[in-house]
Amino acid sequence: MYKRLFDKYATNMVSVVRSNSGGYLIPKVETFKKPDKLIEFFEKEACPFCRKVRETMSMLDIDALVKPCPRGGERFRKELIERGGKEMVPYLVDPNTNTVMYESEDIIRYLFNQYGEGEGNIPFPLNSGKYNTFNSRVATTLRIFPLYQGFIHEVSRHVEIPLVLYNYEANPECRRVREALSTFEIPYHMINVAPVKNVMSLIPILGVSENAVGLIKSPKRIKVEQEIPGFQVPYLKDPNNSKEFKGADDIIQHIEDVYHFK
Repeated sequence: MYKRLFDKYATNMVSVVRSNSGGYLIPKVETFKKPDKLIEFFEKEACPFCRKVRETMSMLDIDALVKPCPRGGERFRKELIERGGKEMVPYLVDPNTNTVMYESEDIIRYLFNQYGEGEGNIPFPLNSGKYNTFNSRVATTLRIFPLYQGFIHEVSRHVEIPLVLYNYEANPECRRVREALSTFEIPYHMINVAPVKNVMSLIPILGVSENAVGLIKSPKRIKVEQEIPGFQVPYLKDPNNSKEFKGADDIIQHIEDVYHFK
């Protein structure tokens, strides 16, 4: 019981430390250009540099095909080296512009220049240089003790078709799911559904449900809710067995039952 409470507290504190970065949309994001083809993102959940890129994608409402590369992993690290030449994350592949790049700061500037209002409009804390990186490292230390850190891999079964995860970066329960997916090297289509920024955006990181505080929802989020009755984040679709789950506990249990070699 106490371990579970500590886990929830720690994942909430990550979002607090990061000033809810990735927990809301950039103003006027609906007017920005969106990628026609899905961006590929090689990363590991616990990496502080990868976190900054995921926050950027969440705030710009950009989806991606995530290929987790935890330490000791074999599923995507070979592909990472073959395509980029280095075994380093984050690594972004944008087929829309034939752009490939390492380095979180370069990726963030690229995403804002290509799919935002330019690098001059990168918000705090993403634009805060060394403080941004230090702050993200502190956030990583808060997730040392959970069952699945998303840092070191555990052996898992092959995934034929990438899973689909509806989430946004600062949501604590979404973080727990991403940690499990990263640990087991499970590829997934990350669909970001962050709320519109308002004074209530910080409330869910303290453990209060989105519905309870009435967050302002984006047109994209509203459309998803119309398509999926009872939708909530995190929400997972597994096309390999035609199953769907909502809520971190049920999603993680499914991942363990189906993909974890015990």
